[in-house]
Amino acid sequence: MFRVSINVIFFEFLKLGLYSFGGPTAHVGFFRQKFVLKEKWLTENQYMEIVSICQFLPGPTSSQIGYTIGLLKGGSKGGLAAWLGFTLPSTLLMILGAFFLIEITNILSEESLYGLLQGFASVATPVVAMALLSMQKAFCFSFKRILITLFSTSFLFFFEFPMEQVFIISLGFIIGIYLKLGSKKSDQVDYLQSKNNNLLIAASLVLFVSFIILVILPIIIPSEKNTVLNYLAGFYKSGALVFGGGHVVLPFLEKAFVQTGFISEEMFVGGYGMVQGVPGPLFSFAAYLGAILGLSSGNALIGVAFGLICVSIIFLPGLVIMPIVLNYWSHIKTITWIRDGLGGVNASVVGLLLSVFLNPMLMNYLANPKGLILGFLSCIFIFFSKMPTWLIVMIMGPVGLTIYSFY
Repeated sequence: MFRVSINVIFFEFLKLGLYSFGGPTAHVGFFRQKFVLKEKWLTENQYMEIVSICQFLPGPTSSQIGYTIGLLKGGSKGGLAAWLGFTLPSTLLMILGAFFLIEITNILSEESLYGLLQGFASVATPVVAMALLSMQKAFCFSFKRILITLFSTSFLFFFEFPMEQVFIISLGFIIGIYLKLGSKKSDQVDYLQSKNNNLLIAASLVLFVSFIILVILPIIIPSEKNTVLNYLAGFYKSGALVFGGGHVVLPFLEKAFVQTGFISEEMFVGGYGMVQGVPGPLFSFAAYLGAILGLSSGNALIGVAFGLICVSIIFLPGLVIMPIVLNYWSHIKTITWIRDGLGGVNASVVGLLLSVFLNPMLMNYLANPKGLILGFLSCIFIFFSKMPTWLIVMIMGPVGLTIYSFY
């Protein structure tokens, strides 16, 4: 697998971080469009294997996928460059949002602001549709795999419970083993580690130390004696318990900061509504919450700094676990029953993406005439124009603002 310079990795992901609206499912489509179809950094099989691995590990799936691509193309520095580039735009926007949320709502009416955000996000619908069609051809090429996909979609549509995504992917793994779905050996995903395993040792050490400081110590030390430590512990544990997508983090953060009285429910809900309209990972919501907590000191610089610290902490568990997993993955996947299981995982991941595409993504635009117009226009631009996706996003934002303001 060829290497890519750190600067190229950073700026490619920075560009994605500036226009990747639509949440984790849309990001999977944007990444595939960029790194499989256009840049050809990965094959379809390699990309889908990365998606499957990231579904099993804690952290937001899309950010984990981007971080893993950076690791594979540029080592540890490449992974950090990819994560930083993709996360930085939304992080800065959410910190600014903590400062200017009231001013923004005063400038635009609630309806107009909603229309602007809906216009931006509408581009994700055709992008995800294209990704789903391609994934269906590549990974659901047999009747058994199609059945797993449809079963996964149906199950997730009718049932909702904690970690249901992890459950359905694990079930797909078991069914894949039973049905012997493993195809011929896929392209190898090599992580070019150092001969001394420096990254593996460093990641393991950081994971151990962070667990002691942010999980064990807050249990020992009462919250009233070290409020900052408990703030950071709330973000760390939330990041470690999220599987599948950034939306899942909402109840964990609500429990850690609203139920404890650290942040008001109004500020929490307002920030979460804002993060739906910014590009990049939904985990950037942590930057908003951190800035709000820091601003309670009365110092703007502390607000900015604490926002940056908190968004780093919520990503930390996933960032240190991924290099450990990749270090052994090339050996693990040579085992026959694991390849069989991954065949089922691939089919169930397609079903998972399909379920999110149908509801809430597609239903969000089918529920009202204005949404239908936005969805239709986005499809026209994506399918029939040769404009880059970021330009289409910039066009659709003002279109949404106009439609919701005057019609």
